[in-house]
Amino acid sequence: MGHDEQGHCPMLMDSHCSIYEHRPRTCRVYDCRVFAATGTGIPDSAKGRIADQVRRWELRFPSSEDEAEYRSVRNAATYLADHWAELEEEFGALTPIQQSLLSIQLYQMFLSRCRGAGQVAGTEPSLSAVRIQLRRKANR
Repeated sequence: MGHDEQGHCPMLMDSHCSIYEHRPRTCRVYDCRVFAATGTGIPDSAKGRIADQVRRWELRFPSSEDEAEYRSVRNAATYLADHWAELEEEFGALTPIQQSLLSIQLYQMFLSRCRGAGQVAGTEPSLSAVRIQLRRKANR
């Protein structure tokens, strides 16, 4: 259905769904900004209007710590893309939305904390550490 100028569902009127009496869970929780935050591509042929919206998002960071967290999310997404072949047998195929959501769930593994200097992106965990975290996520 696309989005309005603010990136919201065009069927959302006065913060309420104008189609359903009770807005479906998918509509309440889906946020295409996860693709922009993680840098995960969406095949234009599959979700062209969402892909167009993702390209328009401009993310801003109020602090250097926020920017470090963003870079860590991006690093997690890149790591998952680069290493998924080694994880796929245990965890299955990885769709763009799954890659984005897992990147957000795992970003802290890619974040270093420096005493007195806040957060710095750049840590790369071992494949076994990522595998352990993915198992924990799967068992929740």
